[in-house]
Amino acid sequence: MKIFAPDFSNDKNKYIEIEVSLLPGLPKFTIIGLPDSSLKEGVLRLKSALIQHGYDWPRGQQVVVNLKPSGIKKLNKDLEFAIAVAFLLKTEQIKNLEFLNHKNILVVGDLSLSGDVHLSKGFQKKTFYDWSGPIFCGGSSYEYLFDHFRISNLSDLKNLKSLYRDKIELEDILVKPEVSDLLWSPKEVRLIQLLALGEHSALIGGPQGCGKTTLVKQILSLMEKPSLGEFEEIQDIYKEGISWRPQVLPHHSMPKISLIGGGVPPKLGEVTKAHNGIMILDEFLEFKKESIEVLREALQEDGIEISRLGYTAKFKTNFQALATTNLCPCGRWNGSGYNLSCSRSLKNCKSYIQKLVGPVVDRFDILWLKDYQADSSLGLDKNEGYRQGYRTTAQIYSQIQEVRKFRIKLGRFEKNRKLKVDQIISDVEASWMLNIYEFKNSLRRKMAFWRVARTLSELNLEEKISKNVLAEAYQWTSNHFQSLG
Repeated sequence: MKIFAPDFSNDKNKYIEIEVSLLPGLPKFTIIGLPDSSLKEGVLRLKSALIQHGYDWPRGQQVVVNLKPSGIKKLNKDLEFAIAVAFLLKTEQIKNLEFLNHKNILVVGDLSLSGDVHLSKGFQKKTFYDWSGPIFCGGSSYEYLFDHFRISNLSDLKNLKSLYRDKIELEDILVKPEVSDLLWSPKEVRLIQLLALGEHSALIGGPQGCGKTTLVKQILSLMEKPSLGEFEEIQDIYKEGISWRPQVLPHHSMPKISLIGGGVPPKLGEVTKAHNGIMILDEFLEFKKESIEVLREALQEDGIEISRLGYTAKFKTNFQALATTNLCPCGRWNGSGYNLSCSRSLKNCKSYIQKLVGPVVDRFDILWLKDYQADSSLGLDKNEGYRQGYRTTAQIYSQIQEVRKFRIKLGRFEKNRKLKVDQIISDVEASWMLNIYEFKNSLRRKMAFWRVARTLSELNLEEKISKNVLAEAYQWTSNHFQSLG
């Protein structure tokens, strides 16, 4: 039987094999195979843990522990527990016929002086799906997603048959945010459906107090649960307990280095913390121009590369961006001509929104100007709202779930916001519809148009994209901001 431990010190080598040999001579415990200094000091912790749980320390024998492969330096990261198991098996202080027929055992856990076994703090999750033998894992191990034996302390090893076999599924970890009972107007309902189903990026403008931020904060609870691969990437970023997709809300005064990451060596920023989740850019026009510029790469690509003083790091930035903004400094202008309630001149208002031009706006699929009265459910009684076709967030979620079943039936599993134009236009009802709308000045506007059209057709439970869907897609992607500036 061979004992293995995960190797967290080298990406090229996934496992460390632990060999134990007993030689005659004065009592001595030696670790070879390029261990670091902290692992050599761990011998005292190992001895204390074994003795406190009633195990014998060898007398008149030298214990030699070899860590393979010997040419790679080993860090003291969850190795002491594995060494303890290998030592106890070699000295026959633990016996269990059930496990003797396995060729390999993987041991994962951190050992304390008292012999307790637990996961090390800030442990970066690794996957062991290629491991065929039993896995002994320390402590409460919900960071893991595999079939394993849970061990709380070394005394558990005296009777391996009594160990609790624990199978952790993704559903055991995920905790979906509670869906609110807020009421939304028909226009708001349509927007929420688009954002939750298609996961499109969106830029929403409008006067202060019209509910822009409240609306985008609803999307997290409506998103589809992360896949196993997505959740593993989220855990690798946060390293501590997280039970759903992340939602990041950077403040507009945040410097650009905090947004994209930096330092020496480079550390991840807010755009990476939002990976596989949502980033809400509230008061978008209040962000500094340099911050908006550095966001462009993160919004367009799935990753960002940062180099500082010879260090280079690549961070993942696959997130849904939801930006909200007032249209003038005082927040009262609604974008449609001069508004007497605004304290600034029309010229001043229009100069404020000059940031919403060209490449910046093109990073967002959906562009919407929210009117305070026409598009809002504020002030409506719920019963009155239901009669007028208004819906709560919970009702919207039920509708979206039905559409997701429809997508599965069609065999569509990729996010619409990631599709290329060529992947969508084959679903248009007639070829003459392909040139109804032209986007000569922006390829990104064209891509946004077709992606949103695909989502709209699915919301209508239609396999093909119709002329009416194309007209609505143009409104959501190109028409709303044309009157500004």
